[in-house]
Amino acid sequence: MHLLKLGLRPWKLAFYSQALSSLVVAVLLLMIALFVWFDRGLGPLISRMRTEQVITAYLLPYDGPMDESAPVASAAAATTLILEKAQVAVGIAGVIRLIGPTEFLEELRRKEYATLASELEEMGSELTSIVPRYLSIEGSFDEQALERVREIPGVESAESSRNRFAAVVGAFASIRWVNRALILGLFLALATGLVHLGRINTQIHEEPLRLLRQWGANGLLMSIPPLVSGASVGVLGGALAAGLWLSIGMQFARQLKGLSPIFVNLPNPHASTALVLAIIGLAIGVVSTLFHSTARSPVRT
Repeated sequence: MHLLKLGLRPWKLAFYSQALSSLVVAVLLLMIALFVWFDRGLGPLISRMRTEQVITAYLLPYDGPMDESAPVASAAAATTLILEKAQVAVGIAGVIRLIGPTEFLEELRRKEYATLASELEEMGSELTSIVPRYLSIEGSFDEQALERVREIPGVESAESSRNRFAAVVGAFASIRWVNRALILGLFLALATGLVHLGRINTQIHEEPLRLLRQWGANGLLMSIPPLVSGASVGVLGGALAAGLWLSIGMQFARQLKGLSPIFVNLPNPHASTALVLAIIGLAIGVVSTLFHSTARSPVRT
């Protein structure tokens, strides 16, 4: 019991420094948790933007057999043949949809352009000559997929969204590196604070530990007070960080997801992160005893 009281002695003699250290640990842990959550979400997002694409293949009007090797007798048969060849060109991972006048109007209504869709629908048979028929091919394809689609008989032209987001992908990659630099900087700031806390506690514990050594205490007993003082700061900091995550961090993460449609795919923040922060806070407090000189070197007599 005496050793436990001795371990809490810094709270009695330097309360504000211990409390401020716990608060700093909590704030830094909360910021690190937010940055780590954002970094883990950006990774899959950048990967999808680099690989996933939409290939739009515009079809030629059917005016007879496409070629000698594939004679067809109707526009429907020609379209079926184009769909089959497109499936082979991009592989089975692609989702292929045929967009004609009817599907085009449905897309407009789905995107809240009901007025425009109604105006186009009033054109009747003229709509067929205005709205192009095209294939919408979605999936993750290699760089040659677009060229293979362009070579399909019956395809007039084709374009891909692969390069459309190149600038965005580059910007997100840069943001991710900056985010990681901030995480490293926060860890260094946390370590610096622990070093100074260890030095303060060293001065507070030096005289009592000298007396314990003179009374015959071994190294294990002498390591208990620094361990208790460091763990107390870590436990309080971790508990504060857990509370801040549940009350502020998760709400901030949800607000960040709403800033852009792209961020919608970021993972949802989990309440279980609060428990992780509490455990990390305790571990940080225990590790801070490594900077306590009286805990790792003989006390001067």
